[in-house]
Amino acid sequence: MTQYNIVSGASLVAGQPEDISIILANLQAIASVINGGIDNANLSPGAAIQPSKIAGYPADATKALKGDGSWGVVGGSNTRIPIALTTPRSTTLAGNAFWTSVGLTAYDWGHWEFVKDVEGVIYGQVMIPPSVVPAATAKIVYSIAANAASGVTRMNCSTKAIADAASFNPATLDDIVAQDVTVPATAYTRKDLTFNLASPPASGSLLVVKIGHEGTHTNDTLAVNTLLLGAYLELT
Repeated sequence: MTQYNIVSGASLVAGQPEDISIILANLQAIASVINGGIDNANLSPGAAIQPSKIAGYPADATKALKGDGSWGVVGGSNTRIPIALTTPRSTTLAGNAFWTSVGLTAYDWGHWEFVKDVEGVIYGQVMIPPSVVPAATAKIVYSIAANAASGVTRMNCSTKAIADAASFNPATLDDIVAQDVTVPATAYTRKDLTFNLASPPASGSLLVVKIGHEGTHTNDTLAVNTLLLGAYLELT
């Protein structure tokens, strides 16, 4: 706590000549406080200082002061919300994507799997919490793997944000450009890929996500099934 206290106050008497050294000492004490020494103890609880006077103030209602001293979307950066993967496509493509488990060295892992050399689709959804401040950007992240050391798997993504009181039977979903993914050189190595949404979903909306495997595409050369370990909505 840095506070200014009068130096030699008893020697400062009205109507009497003063020792200039006392005056100088007081001026130096004041300077030491106002030139970099002001802290929280110097501010009145009722000071009502305007936030706009804080360095870097963004004048943006979607941003707040973060713990690292920067301004940004609260809960946005590095926020990943798991997507509930619930439904393999069955109206067509039945059997081309399924839930299974694999026995690994130390544990068994349950996961979705896309059959090689055919088209496959899995649907999921994620609710955007009403308390989340709208993000600047949003992306869908897949974690995939394969029991192979070479090959390319081709994945795609489509989404649709369903607002409260809106129909959950839209005419179409919004497609994102497909990606060719080269599997890592070691079997069962996790590989993440991202699909950027054109615009972030609104708070309180239900985001429908279609995860697709284009196994019949010329670029898809993976000789085994593609494993989907999980999928997430990332807000930034």
